[in-house]
Amino acid sequence: MFRALEQHFQLPRLVWIVLTVFLAFRAILILTYPPFNDESIHLSWARIMMENPEMRFISMIWGGKQPLPFWLFGIAESTLPNDPFIAGRLVSLLFSLLTMIGIYKVTKIVSNQTAAIVASLSFTVSPMAIFFGSQVLMESMVGAVIIWSLLLVYTIKKKPTIISAIILGIILGLGFWIKSTNGIVIGLSVLTLIFFIIRHHKQAKRLTISLVLTLLILSLILIPLITHPSYQALTSWNARYGMTIKELFQFPITMWWNNTVAGSIWLLVYGTPLFVLIAFLGIKTSRLLCIWSIVLFFSAVLLIKIPSSRYFFPALMPLFPLYGISTSELVKKKTGTYLFVSSLVLEGILSLILVFRPPTFFQLFKIVSPKINDAYLIAGWESGYGVPEAIAYLKAQSALSPIIILTRQDGGNPEDAMVTAFWNNPNAKVIQIPNLTGDQKSEFLEKTKAINIPIYFISRGPQYAGLKDNLKEVKQFTKPWGEEFVGVYRFSTNAL
Repeated sequence: MFRALEQHFQLPRLVWIVLTVFLAFRAILILTYPPFNDESIHLSWARIMMENPEMRFISMIWGGKQPLPFWLFGIAESTLPNDPFIAGRLVSLLFSLLTMIGIYKVTKIVSNQTAAIVASLSFTVSPMAIFFGSQVLMESMVGAVIIWSLLLVYTIKKKPTIISAIILGIILGLGFWIKSTNGIVIGLSVLTLIFFIIRHHKQAKRLTISLVLTLLILSLILIPLITHPSYQALTSWNARYGMTIKELFQFPITMWWNNTVAGSIWLLVYGTPLFVLIAFLGIKTSRLLCIWSIVLFFSAVLLIKIPSSRYFFPALMPLFPLYGISTSELVKKKTGTYLFVSSLVLEGILSLILVFRPPTFFQLFKIVSPKINDAYLIAGWESGYGVPEAIAYLKAQSALSPIIILTRQDGGNPEDAMVTAFWNNPNAKVIQIPNLTGDQKSEFLEKTKAINIPIYFISRGPQYAGLKDNLKEVKQFTKPWGEEFVGVYRFSTNAL
């Protein structure tokens, strides 16, 4: 089957087809899916960090997040200041492209070119890869670190060179500047190289040199991060959301079981059951890929206190090369061909639903499991639905005259989205206010009496920062399923 496709389309055409499909799916989601809560936060922080040199590492204090992604998002926002949400998502798109290239190269090293194309195609139409790889999140960067670390590990095994060791050290070092999850990738890479040293006696000396050099480069890159005064705050945040050694030895079996069930459901819905099944059929060909996937999955199970679907995204990365390898053997039989085609078709259909009708896609979770689902991404207050509409309305008003936009002093949607959207707008000033009561509210109302330009308040559902009596509803943008909304109100110093 694959030979027939190669003969009909030829390799360059197949590559262009895969690339076109890759860009099409992600471009639609990038342009149409409203900014999720964490995206708004990341872009708001990125602007602050880039425009204030003394705050370049503030993300570690504010949220226990490494600074490198925010620098990249900030650079993108500076490049496309009129559309910061698209700018930030283009960074993720770039890393997703690097991931796809890495998947192709890893699969080609382990198997063959045909399997590499199939693995890349599977990544291209994977709902989970499309969704998390098209937002202003760290997941696309983590995916790239995992795949390229695997590629360098395989390259060093095949032919240990100084260049390969240096590049691996750089990737692992920068990976930890991106997200703490990549600490697992560092451990996997080091242990894999040690295993190669033990198993391959003839190359043991060269492999040892590669390992030492990798660790040296890694250490040099990590020193500025781990010695920074803000790093202690990062470790404190990690202890808040992740398990400490003391907590692990308390053996929270119930939590681990719940995480295992949740992670499995997320991988099967986002990854599709046929994809996961076919991938693990390739275990005999590459146990290393399978081990990496299992370790990444169970590291999330063991370490995460509050599970989220995107925390299991790393476990999916090694499965794409496994899928391509397994498929190249599977299609030698007629039933295997049907299974392969069915898996790709299923992935493609789910991805089409995801990019064109996200609410419909997330209804699938309710069918599979009423308790374990990602409905909040669509219907919760964290959802971006209603945010672009509110921004569009306010931009239209600011085009008529200068305006002031009030929001609650909170992070996420719609508060940080407003800060990000109107950062460079000379006709709109965003002011975040705390929950006002008593004398504080009276003082605020007195100060605003002198302002003679329109003042709007943007609410997260029915949360009005104590100003409910001073707000007149102008617009209400309801999120899917009608559970939450973003409100646009005209503010008045007099009670309405």
